Amino acid sequence: MKVRVFKSMASLLFATLLSTSFAFAQVGPVVSISETQQSLPKDIKVFLNRYFPTESIQSIQLKTLLNVYDIELNNGYDLKLLSTGQWLEIEAPDKATLSESILRSLLPETIYKHLKEKRALRKVKDLHFNPQKGYKADLKKDKTYCFDLNGKPMKKSHLCDQDKEHRKYYE
Repeated sequence: MKVRVFKSMASLLFATLLSTSFAFAQVGPVVSISETQQSLPKDIKVFLNRYFPTESIQSIQLKTLLNVYDIELNNGYDLKLLSTGQWLEIEAPDKATLSESILRSLLPETIYKHLKEKRALRKVKDLHFNPQKGYKADLKKDKTYCFDLNGKPMKKSHLCDQDKEHRKYYE
């Protein structure tokens, strides 16, 4: 009888410890939280009104550790912005490209001219900006151009390092 009671108590204790440790495993710093349009910082609202004035927001996620807002618009655009309104990434919807007016407004003149000379302006599907490294433009058909912070094209050997560092910055 004592053995059976002991086994029951041990099983109960084990189950309690297991459920308690699972509950504690769920507790930790908030990494990503949903936000509302009203709670967006003023600078992000200014950015959205300037570049996407007629679009509505589908979802907003705040990456709290980096203070990066991931905003998905109803038209399929996906944006990553700092609370200061500085863009980090702009992705066009599937099978679409970014407009020349957005490229002209967001990119330094040297990068815009380079893309124009390469006849790539109408092919840019994603833009990336890393405040420590520079700019990256992904084109249709898997072509990519990378530029330093001054707008100077980067050698192909720097492409992977820049992309890894860029992704680490906000993800």
